[in-house]
Amino acid sequence: MDDNTQELLAPHGILVNGKQYKAADVFAVGQTVQVQIKIKKYKTITKSFAIQQKNPVIRVNAKKLRKVEFMLRNSTIRLNGITYNARIFVGNQPVEEHLIFIEQGIGRVYYTVHIAPEAKSIKVMLGYLYNKGLTNNSYVRIDRQASNVDVGGLIQHLQALKSRENTKKMVDAVEIMLKKFSMRKGLKGMGAENITMLCGYLQSLPMPDKEYKVRIAVIIEALEKLKQQ
Repeated sequence: MDDNTQELLAPHGILVNGKQYKAADVFAVGQTVQVQIKIKKYKTITKSFAIQQKNPVIRVNAKKLRKVEFMLRNSTIRLNGITYNARIFVGNQPVEEHLIFIEQGIGRVYYTVHIAPEAKSIKVMLGYLYNKGLTNNSYVRIDRQASNVDVGGLIQHLQALKSRENTKKMVDAVEIMLKKFSMRKGLKGMGAENITMLCGYLQSLPMPDKEYKVRIAVIIEALEKLKQQ
């Protein structure tokens, strides 16, 4: 029920011990279960307790979340032949799907997202690209063109590209990134520590021949220069 109004709420989904709850499920008296209750517009409830009687009635209070809105140019992006859907984060945690409402407009996509009242910002990721917006108002201003680079997302993308295609395609993709001013700016914006992480990943890759080793060396040199600019 609502923590303030005591209104009874319909759950969006219930998990018991990690599995979708079914009306026919039976639990023994004394058994300890972990219940996760998902309700639209409310914080997900996770609670562990022991079954005290047959057919127990469980009442829990749900805290209503704060609504924010923003718009994007597109809700998907295609990078090197791989399509990514927009993902929304508060801190490092992804916002659950049942707390996100999407409406397709003309030339833009409108998002309504429910977040914790204390959240200061949200992060919208499209593949390895992202933008952030402050949530001090109900409308969040987010650049509709994602331009920042997330090192973890980039490494995952390169690994996926290498697995789906081959090493050549992956090396080609990094070289193309370094030729674009906007991408160089995004890579530089990752910071020295994350650039070093990316260099370490590239250096760890098995190269099929000397040509690729030379190309990777040139890429790493270019990345190291970004740290100094």
